[in-house]
Amino acid sequence: MCENKSVNTLTVDDLTRFPVWEYDLDNEGEEGQDESWVKPVKHLPVTDLSNRVIGIPVRFAGGATTYALLGNIDLRHPRKTRQFLTISLLSGDNEWFHLARYHDSDYQRYGPEALARYMNLALEEIFPITYDISDIARGLDAVVRGSIPAEPVERLTDEERMALIFE
Repeated sequence: MCENKSVNTLTVDDLTRFPVWEYDLDNEGEEGQDESWVKPVKHLPVTDLSNRVIGIPVRFAGGATTYALLGNIDLRHPRKTRQFLTISLLSGDNEWFHLARYHDSDYQRYGPEALARYMNLALEEIFPITYDISDIARGLDAVVRGSIPAEPVERLTDEERMALIFE
C-alpha cells in the first residue's frame, strides 16, 4: 500500500504506480508531516491539477529521458501554465533538481545552465524539454502536450504575473 509521503521522497516506483499526487493539506499538522506531504490520486484521468503534481517521463531535446515532477499546471490556461509551470527532474543519482524559473530568486543558481551542468549535458541537449500528460489529464492540447524552453517565450513583470494569477 502506498502511503502519504514528502514530495521530495517520491520515487520512480511511486510515480509509475500513481503519476498524480495531491498535497495533503488537511493533515499537514500531523506529527512528522508538513506542507510538503502528498497523497496519491487513484482515479485517472484527472480534469484538475490544482494542488497536485504529476510525475512522468520527459524527453530532452537530445532524446534522453528522465522522470520529472510537473506542478502548477492549469489544464484550461496555456499562458498560466507557461508562466507558472514548475519542473523537478530526477538525475542519475536519484536526486531531484528543482529547475528555477526566470522570475524565481534562485534562478542564477538553479536555472537552465545549472541544470545542464548538473545533468552533465549541453544546454542544447536538454532544451526544449517535452512532456505529454494526455493519458493522465484532460485539458487543452496546448497544455497536456507541451515543451519547456531554456528561455521563456514571454517574460512578464511582477505586476503582470500577479494579474495573470487572478485572471
